[in-house]
Amino acid sequence: MFHQLKKFFQSHRLMNLRLLDEFEELLIESDVGVEMTESLMTALREKLNLKKELSFEDFKTVFFNLVYSNLKKLETKTIYQGKPTVFLMVGINGVGKTTTLAKLANLISRDQKSVMVVACDTFRAAAQEQLETWAQKIVSSPRMRGSIQFLGAKEGADPASVAFEAMGKAQKQNLDVVMIDTAGRLHTKTPLMEELQKIKRVVQKAPGVQLETWMVLDATTGQNALSQCQKFHEALTLTGLVFTKMDGTSKAGILFSLSKQFELPVPYLCIGERLEDIVPFSAQRYLDQFLKGSSVSETEKNQQHEKRQ
Repeated sequence: MFHQLKKFFQSHRLMNLRLLDEFEELLIESDVGVEMTESLMTALREKLNLKKELSFEDFKTVFFNLVYSNLKKLETKTIYQGKPTVFLMVGINGVGKTTTLAKLANLISRDQKSVMVVACDTFRAAAQEQLETWAQKIVSSPRMRGSIQFLGAKEGADPASVAFEAMGKAQKQNLDVVMIDTAGRLHTKTPLMEELQKIKRVVQKAPGVQLETWMVLDATTGQNALSQCQKFHEALTLTGLVFTKMDGTSKAGILFSLSKQFELPVPYLCIGERLEDIVPFSAQRYLDQFLKGSSVSETEKNQQHEKRQ
């Protein structure tokens, strides 16, 4: 899809009302959403009605200014005020929750923090094995400055009970951070959502806890992300969204709609498969890439990797 945006920007020197119709179609196909696109088009047409034509550079500036303030609100920096700070990672099946949790744990452990990763997906033995393997990789990393430990459970164990055990151990050991991996579930399945609510209640009962409930979303999901986010937010009161697969063909145009509807922070974007492939969300960088019609490049990922060396 985004090669079409790139081709559009490279093929024209001036923007006019006729080309604006073409740009509108590209925005909708980019998962920006019909409602959000119509709102943007109204503002852009007003600008073009005044000037008839704009250079593409001026047009990009106008578009940037229209959406930047909303996207800027999504930027955030996690402040660790709890003892422990708990990250409850939620989302539907297949979005990459476990891998995202591992990337976050790797990042946090480099900041001289003690971390426990907890496998509350007790219905899949493979999920626990995957998280334990990630934890072992983090421990063996020469860049780790803190500590990390893994807590699993028997297959079929009550996830809330596992969370309770984790909170007890974390407070006894005075750990800085607890990261809880949960089973993927459809947002339409009420009993499964109630299970997440139970885990959250268990965590909140622990004294001195700072709870962050982050939903992991696949950047290629498109408009389905709106309904997913709505249901999870209603059930759990989310405090952040983390997008995966930002290195693919999608640029998560859905961020435009999500920023307007929910105003939930986006702490991080995942841009690849390596533990190091996670970056803080930047409205400036996101818009620059969107208007170029390109995804996060290998060069940018390598630059991020080099900065962490």
